[in-house]
Amino acid sequence: PLLLQLFAAGADDLRNIADTSAANCDGDIASGNRQMQCVQLAEDFGADVFQWVGNQILEWLGGYYETAYSTNPHNDVVLTPKDGHEITRGVKPFQCLDEWYYRIRFAPNDTRVTPVLTAILPKDSTNVETTGWATERGNGGRSFGFTGAHFHKSWGMEDFRKLVLNAICWTAKVKI
Repeated sequence: PLLLQLFAAGADDLRNIADTSAANCDGDIASGNRQMQCVQLAEDFGADVFQWVGNQILEWLGGYYETAYSTNPHNDVVLTPKDGHEITRGVKPFQCLDEWYYRIRFAPNDTRVTPVLTAILPKDSTNVETTGWATERGNGGRSFGFTGAHFHKSWGMEDFRKLVLNAICWTAKVKI
């Protein structure tokens, strides 16, 4: 997926990154701490390294795709935004074919994490799975995890774009 890597000076770099994508901002934009980063979660770490990385990602992002636990088939599903969250403001339910990762690894009972986008996955099941989530850390930092954005065509959907734009603004503590 194509995401922006934003720095204090603005959008300095565009990166084509794959797998689960995340925007992160530690601190308030108004206080001068404006760095926002996008990351790629690699799947080819050794077990010890992956466990360490996984714990760090859980602390920072709240959830991640875990090889041999999570699933990543292509599905054409209806995505349902959570009512009342800033990230989903103005976003209506939408149908989208993408490589929607599900069975994301979340820490048990992590009250910092709020699912903001869900879908029935796999498509013909009754499982409601989180495909987008917001995390608010104790230090004031915020993160957004999103398992879509694998297909360029998805960016042509207004509600898809609005969700991601709202998430970037929310993460940076910009009024939506």
